[in-house]
Amino acid sequence: MEGKKLIKKTGLYFIGNLSSKILTFVLVPIYAFYIKSEELGEFDYAQTIMNIIVPICFVAIWEAILKFVIQEDDDIKKNKIIATSSVFTITASLFIFAAAVFYNIIDNSHKTLFYFVFMIISYAFMFIWQYYARALGKNKIYVLTGIIGTAVNFTLNIFLICFLSMGLKALFISYIFGNVVIAVILETRIKILKRIKIKSVDLKVLKKMFLFSAPLVLNLISTWLITGFGRTVIKDRLGDEYNGMYAFANKFAIVISMLGSVINMAIIEEALISAKTEGIGESFKNTIENLFRIFQSMIIAAAPVIVIFYYTIKNTEYYDSIVYFPMLLMYSLIMIMTTGFGTVFQVIEKTKYQFITTVLGAITTVVLSYGFIDKFGLHSIIIAQVAGAFVMLISRYIFVNKYVEFKINWIPICIMLIIYCLVCLICINFNLFINIAVFIISVFLLAYYNRNFMKNALIMIRNKK
Repeated sequence: MEGKKLIKKTGLYFIGNLSSKILTFVLVPIYAFYIKSEELGEFDYAQTIMNIIVPICFVAIWEAILKFVIQEDDDIKKNKIIATSSVFTITASLFIFAAAVFYNIIDNSHKTLFYFVFMIISYAFMFIWQYYARALGKNKIYVLTGIIGTAVNFTLNIFLICFLSMGLKALFISYIFGNVVIAVILETRIKILKRIKIKSVDLKVLKKMFLFSAPLVLNLISTWLITGFGRTVIKDRLGDEYNGMYAFANKFAIVISMLGSVINMAIIEEALISAKTEGIGESFKNTIENLFRIFQSMIIAAAPVIVIFYYTIKNTEYYDSIVYFPMLLMYSLIMIMTTGFGTVFQVIEKTKYQFITTVLGAITTVVLSYGFIDKFGLHSIIIAQVAGAFVMLISRYIFVNKYVEFKINWIPICIMLIIYCLVCLICINFNLFINIAVFIISVFLLAYYNRNFMKNALIMIRNKK
């Protein structure tokens, strides 16, 4: 895996995803003052359910698109893959819409049903068309559409929430239109629909893609049990208000997850490309260790900043969620690293272990969530998520080392984790000035700790061709 290519690709994905995901963080103050916790909880729950429905209904076809298009050199075969998968996407969307219409005829009591359905369809098209752009090497277009889609989403949120006071509906409408804009612009630039011809649609190709992506659906379902199952338990046992509190605290962790997903996107692509000749080597292990270093440094520096932000919303109903963010940041870190380990399974074509390890994490999450919800409330859900992610991380590490030499140095990772816990403990229990001091000190110490890594990264950027 070439460092220069990885940094360049990571930079592009960072710009595109930062513009789209940072919206979540920028809108936090608006949510705090204009959106009720029950409304935020319901919207977050809708997104949670969407994240499990889309992989199932579309058989995670995007995973096969990325792999087969990237690794296919023949243009005719490449067009078959694109045409076949796009026809499948359109067909699946029509079935979802028809099912919603039929359900609404039977029971029309769900006022947000069609908002939810259009959320699912728009997200699927946006997501799959983004994968087409990545697979075809159109990374700049991918970035551009992310920025434009964000501008639409952000503008609509501000207008509909602050000026029209539309509440929950504003969240749905903004989200849907943002997705639609991204998908439409991508289509005008990469012209996927023009590739659709009857002779290009091949059921054998679709079957081959399903055989690759279907096992990953099971993996995604199991992952959802770790990341999303808790929301269903919160809604069922605690109510939408607590779901809103969880969703608000989780906005900070989402930013960290976004940064991790950006880097992992680039890592997966480069790993698939380099696997043709190099396989998994020492450089990949170093990449994973550096990821730990980077993201542990980030969450340590982020903790006092987040507490300082909470001081600005002290008089809102969301302030009490301050106690939840430390564990959620830790959860995001573990999941980022888990995804990095999972890349090895895809490269060595042992994706069944990706599924097995995810199931182990899912079982841990489900058991702990249900087992302690009545005693510890919302804390039990977050602790269960962290525990599930940790089980998945360790089990993946063990299975990976059965097939490749992949020994990670865990000592500095554990030391940084202890430091993070101490920083969070200090920040939450002391005043604003202490938090400012902790932030300044941590930034200087982390910069010194990461000085060699930062120096090497700058050299690579300067010398890139």
